Amino acid sequence: MAKDSRRRLQLRARYARSASLMSKAVKEQDKHCIITEFSRSIQNAHVLPRDQSAWFELHSMDLYCHNPQALIDDTANGLALRSDVLECFDRCSFVFFPLDDSTYLAYIVGGSESHYVELLHRRPVVMPERVSEFFLYARFAYNILAHVRPWWTKYGATIPVQRLQVKGAMTGAKDHAGPLHPSETSSSSESLSDVQTLEKEERWTARWKARFPDLNEESVDPPDTRIFSHPDSLRIRRLADAYMAKNPQIFMSSSGSRLHDDGSALYAED
Repeated sequence: MAKDSRRRLQLRARYARSASLMSKAVKEQDKHCIITEFSRSIQNAHVLPRDQSAWFELHSMDLYCHNPQALIDDTANGLALRSDVLECFDRCSFVFFPLDDSTYLAYIVGGSESHYVELLHRRPVVMPERVSEFFLYARFAYNILAHVRPWWTKYGATIPVQRLQVKGAMTGAKDHAGPLHPSETSSSSESLSDVQTLEKEERWTARWKARFPDLNEESVDPPDTRIFSHPDSLRIRRLADAYMAKNPQIFMSSSGSRLHDDGSALYAED
């Protein structure tokens, strides 16, 4: 357990990116389609589809992200596929079946993809270490269920809209949060936003520590990479910002000139 948790920290440090950089990062890291090995016409494929973002947040799948703030657009949920293979994947025509920790078989499950059987069926795939096995397992189930949907939908239980709305309000998810009333002042809105952000950080930290209890919160030797790879980085960043705001002189030389613009570079992405 301890070894697995530390590996997750190392992967976060290595692969965490913002949501806007997901596609670029995935294609640069994979370099070619992970199945066909074609280097041209590759696209970033979401393992868990973007239209399942409500399910993703409802079930706290961000615990398996490298950058939890990226949610379903995290690099742990992306892999490079040739454009036509991506279309097959979007049609739920094949799954990734695990053989060992890093090797999977592409396995055709859709009966309408006869032209792709020779190319894809039972083809071994070395999965990038960046990709979460939890997302792959969830997508396996998603693709299988897609082919029996006419049968199971009449027995399935839907998620009440109210539950999604409550979850969205609790997590601060922009897709589910209600709009602000026009009469609300900017100061009160900012105050509410700060409180919601703090509560979201505390809930995420509690869930993360419950999932990986062997990691020491007070680690004196976090990975020497992006600050947000450490489980307490959000609080550290907040305290650092508050200190720098109260002590602007730390940016001044003895002559009174600024040493550098501000502290934002400390947290800039590579």
